Amino acid sequence: MKRLIGPACVAVAFFALAMLCPARQDDPLVVDGIEFPHLKKGDKMPEDVKLLTFDRPGKKGLKKPYKVWMAAENYKPLSAPRTGAKPVPGKPMKWMHACFVFDEFQSKDETYLFVGESEDAKKLLKPLGWCRKDWMVKDNEALTTLTTGIHKKAMIVNTPETLMTSPSCSSSTRPPSRTWTPPGSPPR
Repeated sequence: MKRLIGPACVAVAFFALAMLCPARQDDPLVVDGIEFPHLKKGDKMPEDVKLLTFDRPGKKGLKKPYKVWMAAENYKPLSAPRTGAKPVPGKPMKWMHACFVFDEFQSKDETYLFVGESEDAKKLLKPLGWCRKDWMVKDNEALTTLTTGIHKKAMIVNTPETLMTSPSCSSSTRPPSRTWTPPGSPPR
């Protein structure tokens, strides 16, 4: 009787462990401290710039290199595409730092872009790390209508330096208020 209980308990224990601990997945590819969770050891780090397909009036299916600009000041790219990942060692990215996208990964909660620098907009020159996609500006020009090609939106950016050097503004005064005067009425 004791012999039957012993092996049965061991079998139950192994079954319980198998249910509690999922099977170990293959280790992800890690290159220079940067993790690629969807690639396995033995694979290569992405080295080609991703291409975006876009349409212009009268032309469909055009391709261009996937170039983005950082929309935050002093952003530290991450070593892995997930919340809580450590930043990559090195200098932080400056606001509107231009870079190219080499890979894209959808984690549980965010989409991340693996960005780097390239001289020819084709091959990876220097990897920067993973950046949240929603922190990147995806195009360097305003959106256009497909029928007319006219720009729908524009972005005007004033840097702190241009605001401080403006003749109408100093650090201690506010710019003069501008009021609208209807035509034909005396000036205020």
